[in-house]
Amino acid sequence: MPLPLSTALTTIVSSFTGCFTVLPLSGTLTSFDDYFRSLSESNSHNPWLQDFSQAYGNCNGDVRTKSVSVDCQPFIDLDASDSPTHETLVIDSVNALAYALDNMHKDHCPDSPMDLCDDMQIVNGEEFKQYLLNVKVNSVANGEVSFLPNGDSQGKYSVRNLQIVDGTYQFVDVGKWVFSDTGKCLAIDENIPWYVGDFRERDTETGAPKSICSDPCDIGERRTPVPENSCCWKCTRCDVDEIVTENGTRCESCVNVAEDKYDWPDKSSNYTICIPIDAKDSLRENILGIVVVVFSSIGLVLTAIILSVYIKNREEPLIKASSRELCYVIYTGICLAYIVALANGLPPRSVTCVFRRIGPVLATSLIYIPLCTKTIRLYRIFQSGRKSARRPKFISPGFQMTLTFSITAIPVSLLIFVPHFHLSLFKPELSANVEYNMDRGDTPGRGGFHAFREPPSSGTDMRRQHPIIRWDHALGRYSGLCMLRLRIHDSQITRQL
Repeated sequence: MPLPLSTALTTIVSSFTGCFTVLPLSGTLTSFDDYFRSLSESNSHNPWLQDFSQAYGNCNGDVRTKSVSVDCQPFIDLDASDSPTHETLVIDSVNALAYALDNMHKDHCPDSPMDLCDDMQIVNGEEFKQYLLNVKVNSVANGEVSFLPNGDSQGKYSVRNLQIVDGTYQFVDVGKWVFSDTGKCLAIDENIPWYVGDFRERDTETGAPKSICSDPCDIGERRTPVPENSCCWKCTRCDVDEIVTENGTRCESCVNVAEDKYDWPDKSSNYTICIPIDAKDSLRENILGIVVVVFSSIGLVLTAIILSVYIKNREEPLIKASSRELCYVIYTGICLAYIVALANGLPPRSVTCVFRRIGPVLATSLIYIPLCTKTIRLYRIFQSGRKSARRPKFISPGFQMTLTFSITAIPVSLLIFVPHFHLSLFKPELSANVEYNMDRGDTPGRGGFHAFREPPSSGTDMRRQHPIIRWDHALGRYSGLCMLRLRIHDSQITRQL
């Protein structure tokens, strides 16, 4: 039944149009309404009726001063919509109390059905409370009346909606909520006018606006509060290496380099926990690395065959004249270069990382420095032979070896420390790649050292005039092929960083 609003509320009620309110459910009783309208001073002995009628009735005056007739019915014109509707709840309360007393009287006074017995002269409140909780009464307007163990009555509520009816704001009954053991407690009219804008998201079946300002976030998203309304939020996607924490309001990375933590979000937990992942050596997963390892293995075998032939013929005059000791050093450097390339297939550890760092510099030094040294030695010998038969100084094998290792020690000494290796995560593939943590200045530094070291050897080689020098040049070409593979290895490591 529509209930009009007071004039005071109509000035601010426009912003509340469409809202809902909940009241205790109480039906109307026609017989009571008729009785209430017929009340007058002549047919009622209620001592408060006169004051009540003067305040709320239509009879102006005082019966005691005879300014109004005793037969005046102050509530005869009272409209049903203006009368209070909770009188049936009062009637239910009185009936429940009466039935509880009646049940107590029947138990304590079975022989005195119409009178009070001695056991009922003084009523025990706690005992009477139990009788009252056990009462079940069929209300004259509100259905069954019963009580919960805590003393509350079974829930019954009326749902009302503020609507515009005939140009006025009125609360209209649109449903009710009644407690039921079946779980179906709410009954509401679906044909309710919704006084909301088109921007509000609505239910696709009923057309009712959704009573939420933000939808729940999907898996892997966090809630970011909206500045205009702290109760609403927008969803922000976390990075692929992050989990959702703090009740869905924060993204936290599973990777922490400072703590040496390299985990990954667990999909089965809806990206809320981090789990460890197995590390993989990125070089072993690289096709170019596999090719380098294969060719290095072939080169190492060929080098061993050539070295065995060289050792077998070490007493030949041509070989003896070519500084056998320095040639052994060159072959050692060539073998070391191939071994460094083979080390790409090993998992990065402190030992392998040290070998990868020092090995290329040491290998190239053991190839080019002896080659340059003995080429200069031969050049000095033949240049001196043109002028005199006197033997040049500092051409003994011992001095040449000392000079070679002294120059080789310069670049190697700059790199003698244990480098670190680290795990780097490639997000598209849920795997961790272990890489050699080479300083970015290493490659330019080694390249500059090669550029400084090789021109003397090549420049001297250009002036070759003797078959022995041509032999050294051929050996240099072979070592150059080895160094090409070694530099492919260096560029591969650099590209990983």
